[in-house]
Amino acid sequence: CGASLLTLRAKAKKRLARDTRNFKTKAMDELTIFRERQLEMQDKQRDMLARMEGPDWPRLDWPLSNADARHVGDAEDIIHSGIDSLKARLAPKDIPYLHESQDQEALEALVATGDMMVCYSKLMDRYVEKVKKSQ
Repeated sequence: CGASLLTLRAKAKKRLARDTRNFKTKAMDELTIFRERQLEMQDKQRDMLARMEGPDWPRLDWPLSNADARHVGDAEDIIHSGIDSLKARLAPKDIPYLHESQDQEALEALVATGDMMVCYSKLMDRYVEKVKKSQ
């Protein structure tokens, strides 16, 4: 993706500003999208794990580098940081109750974190394809 968290946050703010529905409706839709992206991210992680298992693991000709692993780790750290920040902001409730908060900045952060998950999924897709081609 190559987009910074600030860029994703600005895009989220613009997109939400164009949406004229009430906060609760927007938030519930964005919560659904966010959950779908979490599940997609988990699927991508399982795809990679499936490629890393088997009688030939670990392989000497593994096509991914330490830098690739760092990119994945950095993306996961940013996503987890975003989720942790949201949870802290919404405490004592949790993310699924964002629609009750009327907190526009929290909604923007949720959308930006969800967009980061999309970037992560694309990254994992590229890496899984790279591994598939080498096998």
